[in-house]
Amino acid sequence: MSVEFLMRAILIASLTLLTSACGGGGGGGSDSPAAEQTGTGSDTSDNEDESAAEEEGTAEPYVFTRTQFEYLPFTDGTSIQYNDGSTASVTLDTNEFANKSVYAVVNNGTTLYLSTTATKMALHGVDGSIEISGNGISTTVEKLRFHDKTSDEVISIPLLYSTTAEDTEPSSTPIQAIGKATTSNFGTRNINELSVSSKFVNTELTSLTYGALQARKLTLAISGMADAVITEIFVTFTDTLYLTSGIGIVKHQSTDYGIDNEITSLTGLPTTIWFNNAAGTPTIDSESDPTFSIAGIGAISSTTYRVANIDALNETPWLTIQEDTASNTFNVDMTTHEDLPTTLTSVEVIFENKETNKHLSGNVTIQPLN
Repeated sequence: MSVEFLMRAILIASLTLLTSACGGGGGGGSDSPAAEQTGTGSDTSDNEDESAAEEEGTAEPYVFTRTQFEYLPFTDGTSIQYNDGSTASVTLDTNEFANKSVYAVVNNGTTLYLSTTATKMALHGVDGSIEISGNGISTTVEKLRFHDKTSDEVISIPLLYSTTAEDTEPSSTPIQAIGKATTSNFGTRNINELSVSSKFVNTELTSLTYGALQARKLTLAISGMADAVITEIFVTFTDTLYLTSGIGIVKHQSTDYGIDNEITSLTGLPTTIWFNNAAGTPTIDSESDPTFSIAGIGAISSTTYRVANIDALNETPWLTIQEDTASNTFNVDMTTHEDLPTTLTSVEVIFENKETNKHLSGNVTIQPLN
């Protein structure tokens, strides 16, 4: 097996694992720096002081702070199922990336480490047993990490830059990082001179078995020079991810790796609710229920959760989310309005646990009836 084949396979095998899904808890924005240190923090916060203040009757008004990217939210202990039969589970990493808000996304024996903030998405590394063979030689990629070129500190690779217009090609942006791929019998190989280019544009997914969804199409390219001991070899990776507000990766296509799968169901997350727009009159879809619920668990209780981003949702004149105090549930409705969308539109609804501050992101979508 040639060194060029090995290094290209390592890069492709590790990064195409983005077919693993993410779902959960709150985010938004559209630009990112070139390369960044692994951040600190968590998707939950300590609310002991808040609880004490409530008991004393001196609590400050609740203020929602977005902590995750709207189109790639995470919630610990949840998963998304795909039409190829695979399930991607999401857990908050408490080992190598403990206390750094990095999530381990496990799919088919491989772990992908990802994080988001209000404006950023980042890849931190990959663990797994990725078998590669050719010309009578075989090896297993066991670990991939990214390091700062100067300090050698473990860092992350940004997956999103500022939006590039649909009719233009994105420019490649150098990042101050190197990739280190550990293999079972070839040692650790460096990938130098890394650069990233991306486009992030609106699109509609109208033929999903799961149901029609508005999405953002992320076209990503990561390239670099593979250290082959006596020479350097240019390697590149391209991928396309479809991300939906309040859900995450709903479709993934990769010509390099032969991947083409799409969402079929959610576990541990709010069920998507669809409305139809018939000539300016919105009605709940016959397959949907206006009460927010979690599949296999039941309705989301207003005694346990609050709608965290209710202030932003209240600014949408055709959308109403209310608590039913009789049943302690949350219901959604849409009304006729001049601003009612005539194109496929998805809205993120973020639920926050009142005790733990843990977030669950849900999705409400309105689709036009032709």
